[in-house]
Amino acid sequence: MASEKPRLGNAVGRLRALPWGAMALISLYVSVASGIAVALQYQPDEAYHSVVMLDQLVPFGAFARSLHFYASQAFFLFLIAHFLAAMPRLAEIDRMEYFRLLAAIPVVVLLLFTGYVLRADQTGASAGRIAEAIVLTIPFFGKIIDSLFVAISTHGLHRIFLHHLVTLCVIFLLLVWRHLHRYRVAIGDYLWLLAGLALFCAFIPAPVDADRLGAAVITGPWFFLGVQEALRYLPTLLAGIALPASLLLALAFLPGKYRRPAGLFTFFWLIVYAALSLAGIR
Repeated sequence: MASEKPRLGNAVGRLRALPWGAMALISLYVSVASGIAVALQYQPDEAYHSVVMLDQLVPFGAFARSLHFYASQAFFLFLIAHFLAAMPRLAEIDRMEYFRLLAAIPVVVLLLFTGYVLRADQTGASAGRIAEAIVLTIPFFGKIIDSLFVAISTHGLHRIFLHHLVTLCVIFLLLVWRHLHRYRVAIGDYLWLLAGLALFCAFIPAPVDADRLGAAVITGPWFFLGVQEALRYLPTLLAGIALPASLLLALAFLPGKYRRPAGLFTFFWLIVYAALSLAGIR
């Protein structure tokens, strides 16, 4: 047993030493570059039609959309791994910088979420309706926030497209610019990652639901399943706003003297959310 603990510690140490941040940054570069190609062909007024036409008629359109989709997913997963690997060193990070980097995580989630909504298929349309319903439950400011940032019921996907393309990207850059400025990533060292993404996307198309066939149950994006399932048991404000906000609040206390209770709450939250997500899989 004593010999197993050092081996386990060495394995964890090797995992933490992997260049998660660099891999996240490379994935972000690919996501942005392919996202520009996709955005040039996207039409918010005919969202679903433009997605299908991109896949079927535009040369390399399906590949560009797959690259954008899967690179964005890879960026998020590498970002979470980078955060977990840096957790033992959180006390060394300036508190305000930590809060900025922490705030960047929900921005990334919103970028992924709005990307799903912009597909305008069954999954995207369902996610958009749920998101607007959640926003409208916010006391006092719900209608204002909906009018400025969502407004799917009145303005279609125009606001979502604008904020996905511009607003959220600018906010993300403002939050992480100082952190990114420290990184010098040699793309040549990660050609294997670029090749892997390209090969994967060449054979695995980005998902899009068949047009309006109807389904008894429509599941949302994989990271949204827990919220979607929680909405079955809790009031909308609690499931859609309070539940995600409680995780961010706990993470905000991780570097300080409340590290232990914050860590325990975070662990408990992740277990509960994972269980809700598994229950939400249909």
